[in-house]
Amino acid sequence: MKRTLCIILALLILAAFVTYYLLNYRATVESSKYDCSVEIWYVDDGSVLWENFGNLVNKYQRGPGDDASIYVNTRSFASEDEMTAALVEGSSMPQIIFCDSEASVLYCTNGIDSVTDQSITEEQIDLIDNLYLSACFVNHRLVSLPVAALPDVLIVNNELLAQYENYNPSVMNTMEGLCANASGYAEALSKPFFTTNSFAKIMKTGMADLGDVFHATHDADIQSENYIYMYNLLAECAFDGGMYSSENDAAEEFFSGNCACALLSAEDLVEHSHHFDSDKYTVAAYPYTESGEALYCPDVLSAIIVSSDQTRQKACGEFVFWLAEQSSFVQNSGYFSVLDPATTVHVPGNTKAVKAVAAAYELQMTSGSMHFVENPGEYYYYKNDFEEDFRNIISGLTPQMAEAG
Repeated sequence: MKRTLCIILALLILAAFVTYYLLNYRATVESSKYDCSVEIWYVDDGSVLWENFGNLVNKYQRGPGDDASIYVNTRSFASEDEMTAALVEGSSMPQIIFCDSEASVLYCTNGIDSVTDQSITEEQIDLIDNLYLSACFVNHRLVSLPVAALPDVLIVNNELLAQYENYNPSVMNTMEGLCANASGYAEALSKPFFTTNSFAKIMKTGMADLGDVFHATHDADIQSENYIYMYNLLAECAFDGGMYSSENDAAEEFFSGNCACALLSAEDLVEHSHHFDSDKYTVAAYPYTESGEALYCPDVLSAIIVSSDQTRQKACGEFVFWLAEQSSFVQNSGYFSVLDPATTVHVPGNTKAVKAVAAAYELQMTSGSMHFVENPGEYYYYKNDFEEDFRNIISGLTPQMAEAG
């Protein structure tokens, strides 16, 4: 029996090796037919966006890529940490890296030689909304090119809110108003009001509103009165029972009816679109702070074009801009186009959830409250640590809230 298992294991290993060899051999043979080959690295989280991406790479290869004799090869990673480790290891280097614009700032200030600004024409840059371009600059230099934008939204359950007679919807456009409603709701009904997947996003947006920068590191932030103000606002709401940590499952918590309100990324909301009922739920713009400037910074997916040779760099620029032009890239993903005009949101899909997000995002854009505040690289590097620490604090407050109620 043991000998049989060893033989089966050996055959499986051999099969895996042969498959890997054949795939790489095929890629080598395929790429040899073209004048230029380009390798792309990205993190595939299993979302609709990256499913669309795979289809578009094939479309590009059969059309514009084949016409221009460009071969596109892709390598996906399971996580940002895995891709970062491969970049640091450096045994091979891609020509294009898809990542968050904040990650692009971190990469390009720590050794990645970006030539994005040299690989895109002025005419192409002029077609991209300046709002998103501003997220991709380091020291007045464009280090990555925006290809899609991911907003966050506020969503409320109208049926649950109907149970709270003192609910004030007119103040839900501010964090202070949201927290006031949350504390009152918890006191009246002994239930939590809202949750989110990103307390770091609340801190970052709130401090931007107040003209400050959130670093996500205690030593840097604790000196700021604005940080203390935002921290206390959330902590007091948690202590009152109005807010709780959902351990990165905010959408599931909300659509399961465990809270009346959530701050979600549009991607999270669209992934749960099968639950969405436009009569039961209302989607609104992300809240700002009362005394701030009503600024908001959506996440931006960007592409770094890495230094190689002029032929490849030009091919990379052509592919990245071609991708940004494809409406099917963002369709039904929760992401939006980064192309001008800024006052028009092209609805990327037909579900009720997508249309509700688009309406809220368009209102936010046309209100003049869209803005990027330059964030230092440490924000992206430390935000997950902040998130974990803050969730632990919130969870520690929760039992005291229940006892106080």
